[in-house]
Amino acid sequence: MQGRLFAVTGAPGCGKGTLIKGLFAQDSHIVPMSGMLMNLRQDKDVGEIIQETMESGALVPTEIVNDLFLRHWMQIRDEKKDIVLDGVVRTPVQAEHIADVVSNDRSPRVARKFYILDVVVPLDECMRRLKGRGRIDDQKDEVIERRFRYWKAFAKQSHTALKSHGFEYLSVNGFQSPQDVLKEAVEKIAAMG
Repeated sequence: MQGRLFAVTGAPGCGKGTLIKGLFAQDSHIVPMSGMLMNLRQDKDVGEIIQETMESGALVPTEIVNDLFLRHWMQIRDEKKDIVLDGVVRTPVQAEHIADVVSNDRSPRVARKFYILDVVVPLDECMRRLKGRGRIDDQKDEVIERRFRYWKAFAKQSHTALKSHGFEYLSVNGFQSPQDVLKEAVEKIAAMG
């Protein structure tokens, strides 16, 4: 892989993070862009907003996500490697912002192709996974339900926004072993060239 950008999407608990770790372990040419919000916690005020938001199951404010994405993108945009996004395409407004930034970036060093890599898993399985992983935002049923409501409300619109900027859609069956999810994703990515 080289010079592509993958926006990894899917319901909370579908295995996005596990898939990204697998892709990164398998291919040193990947530049992961996950956990950006965690890095922003260094700023005390913003860090408190993020922590409170995660604990409530709400979405981190779009202005914070978009600002952080833009700053991080400017640091890595010239990488001649694939870039994998996780946790930054939660709403149509965020998707539109990300798509605008990357599709209008005419960095002479890297011409990128753009893909949505959607991990598809039944919601009852996602719920089971969330309850088993022990993160602070997975402790209460009402918090998990709120996260699912946001995902249901925004997923299709976010994909539509990305597709309108030339992102191609790939789905991966996330309802199988992590090794099989990784294998399927790698095969689909390889088929894209």
